[in-house]
Amino acid sequence: MLMYTSCGWFFDELSGIETTQVIQYAARAAQLYMHVFDESLEPSLLDRLTFARSNISEHKDGRVVYEKFVKPAMIDWQKVAAHYALRSLFEPYPDHERIYCYSVDLKDLVTEDNGHTRLTVGRAQITSEITLESEILSFGAIYMGEHTMNAGVRVYRGEDNYLALKQELSDAFGRAEFPDVIRILDRHFGDSTYSLRSIFHDDQRRILSRDHEIHRLRK
Repeated sequence: MLMYTSCGWFFDELSGIETTQVIQYAARAAQLYMHVFDESLEPSLLDRLTFARSNISEHKDGRVVYEKFVKPAMIDWQKVAAHYALRSLFEPYPDHERIYCYSVDLKDLVTEDNGHTRLTVGRAQITSEITLESEILSFGAIYMGEHTMNAGVRVYRGEDNYLALKQELSDAFGRAEFPDVIRILDRHFGDSTYSLRSIFHDDQRRILSRDHEIHRLRK
């Protein structure tokens, strides 16, 4: 119903905030449909959006607006877990936390420091407060100074697999073999890896500001 909000379709420019918002509502409806029926409506949605033209040449049409502004703003379990993992490198979370429309219940978290570098490995149960669907995800993240950080997220695959991941990351990190830590994250998590940009914007700004202050004091 939200994607038919009338003010969103009385627009001067397709990439404006009102129209982008109602396209986000449409994308959310497609996302929920995928969860329920295991069938993607996104291709047909994108085909329809191609017919909506932007007045700004670089934005071209609704498909481009979707890819540029809507899709990066979409949130799912893995993005919440990536945000949680990366922010945990800087600030501790309570055992129960609400992140947008998701609740996160921490099951395990280990943090290690090696000089100015930090590693965190953990798992958490993430529940949508809208659909009540729930999933346990494991994650690992490393901060190597400045804006350099990486994280991996995947569905929890059992205790043996999780303990092996923790041990492998901890061993490489303890030897200060940080490139090996990145390779381990890539091997265990595949394409589900994330960086600073995966932290939600408000926290991203706060962490960057804090990071700049730390480096200023060190100098």
